[in-house]
Amino acid sequence: MHARAETLLLLVAISLLSVLPWHTLASGGGGGKPLVAAVTKDGSTSLYTVAVKDGRPLALDLSGLLVWSTCDASHSTIAATQNVAKKFALCLPSVAVFGGGPFVLIFPYWRPDITARLSYTALRRSPELGAGGYYITAKGITVNHQVHQQLALPNHGPLVVQLSSTIPYTELRPDVYGPFIKAWDSITEWPKKVTPPVAPFELCYDSRTLSSNRLGYAVPEIDINLEDGATWHIFGGNSLVQVDDSTACFAFVEMKPEKVGYGNDAPAVVIGGYQMEHNLVVFDEEKQQLGFSGLLFGLQTTCNNFNFTVAA
Repeated sequence: MHARAETLLLLVAISLLSVLPWHTLASGGGGGKPLVAAVTKDGSTSLYTVAVKDGRPLALDLSGLLVWSTCDASHSTIAATQNVAKKFALCLPSVAVFGGGPFVLIFPYWRPDITARLSYTALRRSPELGAGGYYITAKGITVNHQVHQQLALPNHGPLVVQLSSTIPYTELRPDVYGPFIKAWDSITEWPKKVTPPVAPFELCYDSRTLSSNRLGYAVPEIDINLEDGATWHIFGGNSLVQVDDSTACFAFVEMKPEKVGYGNDAPAVVIGGYQMEHNLVVFDEEKQQLGFSGLLFGLQTTCNNFNFTVAA
């Protein structure tokens, strides 16, 4: 990302603290009060935005220096100014939290402790791709718990996985996308396919032939097996998207040629907003780790059921 764009994003982030209709939480790790903003998903662009007072909505962009970075000493870091923990949490498509938790559910009645259920993996930035963006690394991808060796890509090292809130669906580099969609197609043989499929997707199904469970459509599980042992699980609620009343499509797309890169720091997978929805994702800058809850449907709740105005 160009320096000018990074500076602009930082100025926008600083402006957010003064113009957003914030709610405050209980005291965070730094002694201050974390701030929360309601998130809205734009139906036409699939962008996630936060509202501002007397102005246009601002898009959330994980690929920019959105919260904690600085452009000069006069702006040294927003977290210090607010006296909160250097954490940024998203629970798309509903809320964004600057400065940590607590994360309190208003439903279900037994109010599970989401923080205790988070899995963690190392969070890093890519020096070759610029300071912006959040990345994790994976050993490979499995479909229905079956290992597909073609996805290991030993010549390029680990799979670099980027998280993005500005692309609607997960993108995979062509050498990863090909075996991945082939594996899915060979396992998912029983629902009726829709021909031709609905762009931009390659595989679509007559959703009336699909069964459901509490995790969405009852389809094979996808696992992104991370290098340090954690697993990002993707179930039917995030792997199929309903495109009309009778059609659901496999919500993964092939990375466009102009975005493809190879090497140790080039992303092989970019996790899009749809695959992050109803999954509490915590970016911990102090510990340099990413926490993620998995699909909240499994706890009989969603991101719409968080209460960010009371203490845990």
